[in-house]
Amino acid sequence: MVERFASHGALALRNAWLLERVQVLAATDALTGVANRYSFQNSLEAELERAARAGDDVSLAMLDIDRFKRLNDAHGHQVGDEVLKRVATLLSEHSRVYDTVARYGGEEFALILPATDRVETRAIVDRMRRQIEAVSNDPKVTISAGVATFPTDATTVDDLVAAADEALYESKRGGRNRVSTSDRHLKSAPAPRLAPLPDPPAAA
Repeated sequence: MVERFASHGALALRNAWLLERVQVLAATDALTGVANRYSFQNSLEAELERAARAGDDVSLAMLDIDRFKRLNDAHGHQVGDEVLKRVATLLSEHSRVYDTVARYGGEEFALILPATDRVETRAIVDRMRRQIEAVSNDPKVTISAGVATFPTDATTVDDLVAAADEALYESKRGGRNRVSTSDRHLKSAPAPRLAPLPDPPAAA
């Protein structure tokens, strides 16, 4: 009887461990070990809901490895995979415990920064950019990034991703290896009211 209970207990523990393992795998990118796109989407939705209740900022950075296709063509996909893992590791090591680092797709990563405004986020992401550029491993790589902030630039998940993507492409157009911030808040700001012109002087 004791052996039977012990066996059942061991089986239950193993099943619990397997369930937890499956849940981790379902939320994690298999190559890089960071969050996958599904997990990223859930995390961003949860952070925006929390921030809306608390009146906080949430910033999103979209980051892309520069000229990654050229790197793959020159060095092969195995080297490309190593570069992806290297960048993911650096982003994770230099993120805060409550940030979310995710592989968004291909050579593009996303970084969710709760309770962080646009100025702080740009400084954090630019520091990451410099750290990735400074790594001496061959092949050396750089990243471009775009930053957008809730609720300043967007108030929904889709709009926030779109705003960060727009800023990312601005970095690409500007020469790569840089961080740009969204200007959506400037475009949506009301035009300044001009003071009325004074009446012309009366004729003598």
